Amino acid sequence: MQLHEKYKEKGVILVALSYEPDGVVAPYVAKHKIPYIVGSGAKSSRDAYGIRGYPTAFLIDPEGKIAWKGHPMVAEAAIEDLIKKSDPEVRRKLLDQAAARALGKADRLREQARHAEALAAYDRVVADFKDHAAAKTAQEAAAKIRNDPVIMEAIRKAEIDEQAQRWLTMARVLAKHGAVQDAARYYGPLLKNYPDSRHAEAARQELAQLPRG
Repeated sequence: MQLHEKYKEKGVILVALSYEPDGVVAPYVAKHKIPYIVGSGAKSSRDAYGIRGYPTAFLIDPEGKIAWKGHPMVAEAAIEDLIKKSDPEVRRKLLDQAAARALGKADRLREQARHAEALAAYDRVVADFKDHAAAKTAQEAAAKIRNDPVIMEAIRKAEIDEQAQRWLTMARVLAKHGAVQDAARYYGPLLKNYPDSRHAEAARQELAQLPRG
């Protein structure tokens, strides 16, 4: 996280890979709002790079060669050294490519009407490439989304539905394992905060069926 914030404007792209499945990785990334690229199911990469300890970091130079390997906590000196050795023009091109990819991803999400994801992606471009031309383009695109009341209402409803779904799922898991009081603590807030969500009626019925004690 700290390395990402410090070096993102110098063309350094941080990518984290986990051998665990997306069902494990994705919720963790969402919960902790990790701002850099995180991949899952990377067992083949783990084996190809001969990783035996965790975490292990690799520093890849502009030519795609491994410049350094070690623990990420001590990677900063190696990053600084590689930046000094790298051709500024090459770094600029890499930064341009990274900005274009990030902006392109946000554009595709918007074209697919995945507005909440597109808005978050545009905001990341602005944060990650704030002195780059892509940031201005992303800022303008994000403003268009935010200024559209129909889209923003759809985003709001989608966010409500997502939160209600999470609480309903947690309540069901707890109820299934006999943790009735804990389950009620999830059913209750769902009904209080999102009474008009599409999950409210199911929560209401399931809460009423919980054993009383």
